[in-house]
Amino acid sequence: MRYDFSELMGRLKAVNFSGNEVDDFLGFGESYKEAVDAYNNQTRIIEKYLTNVYHIDTTNLLIIYGDPGIGKTFAVRSVIDGKLGIRNKYIRAKETATELYKNAYEYRNKNDTIILDDCDSIFDDPVQMNLIKAMTDSYPVRKVTYDSSFMNGVPKEFEYAGKVIILTNRKVNSNPDYDALISRAFSTTMSVNYFQKVCKSMDILIHKKDYRKDVDDIRRVWFICRFLWGNMKHFANEDYSLRTGDQIINNLKMLEDDIGMFVKEVQKMKVFKE
Repeated sequence: MRYDFSELMGRLKAVNFSGNEVDDFLGFGESYKEAVDAYNNQTRIIEKYLTNVYHIDTTNLLIIYGDPGIGKTFAVRSVIDGKLGIRNKYIRAKETATELYKNAYEYRNKNDTIILDDCDSIFDDPVQMNLIKAMTDSYPVRKVTYDSSFMNGVPKEFEYAGKVIILTNRKVNSNPDYDALISRAFSTTMSVNYFQKVCKSMDILIHKKDYRKDVDDIRRVWFICRFLWGNMKHFANEDYSLRTGDQIINNLKMLEDDIGMFVKEVQKMKVFKE
């Protein structure tokens, strides 16, 4: 049975609260807080690994494994761009050996960072694997070599003093190139369950100031969170991700005109199961 949002809307219309009270008003209890804390603990582990990479000169590669949509990118970018303020090149989905070499040259200085997000094709390309091995070796001087004759201003050899971060959903079978790469790396797995992902989606929405400009906005936020909470069992599958939460949040404006339309749109989503 789906959540009875008609009764909820009756309560919602009678609510008069300020933004500071919205957390307590949700009334989800300790299980919600524990789920958010468990998720945040995973991001703290990522932050610890990242901090260690930048404090240990002989470790220049971090590999983070985890299912799609659990927040690996969010966790890394919030630390790299925010807390650490590291100059970085973010590359998503696909990278050729030529592009990798050129980007490495442009971001070659100490602590400059190449972030490879879902670029799983690198594991199948011996040339890219060898480039990353050269870039992340533990020697004091790391020389990277490649035929760059067709790249203007890029030498055939240079010294790389930066770091590399790989975010991947893929567990690679043991092979000489991959084993050599792993021997150079810190590696960790980000692991969260669907309940923690849904609760974190709500937590992000609750604390996003753009959605809390006035009492009406806060009412809408509260409604979405109650809707997610009440329909938790319908999201109990591996397809739910933080990106799913973003899709639901992006339907927020529908509440201004048609609450029923908002509910229908969410129920049509692939991750919503009967």
